[in-house]
Amino acid sequence: MSIRVEMEVVKILVADDSKEVREQMLNLLVKLGHTDITMAENGKSAIDKIINEIDKYLPFDLIILDQNTSVLDGMEVLESLRVIPQYEKTPVIIMTETTDKDFIVKAIETGANGFLPKPIDGKVLKQEIKKLIK
Repeated sequence: MSIRVEMEVVKILVADDSKEVREQMLNLLVKLGHTDITMAENGKSAIDKIINEIDKYLPFDLIILDQNTSVLDGMEVLESLRVIPQYEKTPVIIMTETTDKDFIVKAIETGANGFLPKPIDGKVLKQEIKKLIK
């Protein structure tokens, strides 16, 4: 007799202007068992995809934003997210190369829930997701 464990599907959005980073994140997330992953090539594209999913009543469960993505940076996207009722409490991870304490404090005050240092480590990604998605 086998026991089947149902894993809840987590709808994830990743925004980074680097194609290589997007591909790396996609590969890591798939290896971690995630299947509902949307990629955005910049901050504006991320906002467009977020609004599109609200219109379909299918908001993202987790958003991963690059700090330095083009058009709108990760902090600008985060600020925009937190005024949308459906995304006031959605977990957001900021990918960053910086260890600047002022930036981290500002990101937390703006509503970031986690940080993912670059270069990306799959174990750290897994820990951050596990911490935020229960």
